[in-house]
Amino acid sequence: MDFKAEGNFADVLEVHTQFAKLGNRSITMKQRILNAKSDVLVAEADVTYVCFSKEKKTAIPLPEDYKMKIQAALAESS
Repeated sequence: MDFKAEGNFADVLEVHTQFAKLGNRSITMKQRILNAKSDVLVAEADVTYVCFSKEKKTAIPLPEDYKMKIQAALAESS
């Protein structure tokens, strides 16, 4: 997480999330946290989610239906 500005307890913050990268076994999303009142960027981060099998105890390929939906969302944001 990369902090850009101060955020306080009473502040209302908005989290904006978008797909950034699609891998075979993971998804990376970009998040931007903004102060809702001032529109100041408070923080930003890249978050990676890995598809993991508890039974196999290893990363596994993302389900095809998930990949298709994420690819469509990536295409829309380009």
